[in-house]
Amino acid sequence: LFDMPIDMVTFVVLSMAIGFEIEYVVHIAHAFMRTTGTGEERLRKCLRSMGYTVFWAFASTAVQSLLFLIVARSQTFKTFSLVLVIVVVLGGFAGFSFVPSTLAAVVDLTSRGDKS
Repeated sequence: LFDMPIDMVTFVVLSMAIGFEIEYVVHIAHAFMRTTGTGEERLRKCLRSMGYTVFWAFASTAVQSLLFLIVARSQTFKTFSLVLVIVVVLGGFAGFSFVPSTLAAVVDLTSRGDKS
């Protein structure tokens, strides 16, 4: 995709970055599961309670990696930064939009099934 070889550096950074991604998703999902109400209410509550913290963790990692990518001269550091930025941005997207909205939809669908 980005003409990057899958070497030891890419693998190590990918392993580390996947940990970041899981952290973002798990924090939001945990906050969602601890709230009550309809799916939309739980979505709002979880983003209100945990979203700010997770957003700044995501944003600081992404900005730091972008800055590192801009000043990197070595191919190793460029690969490190690029893979980290890609995975962190995808993790931020998953943690802030895909996972909470999917959980809200599942809660609403299951609550409709319980009423009938």
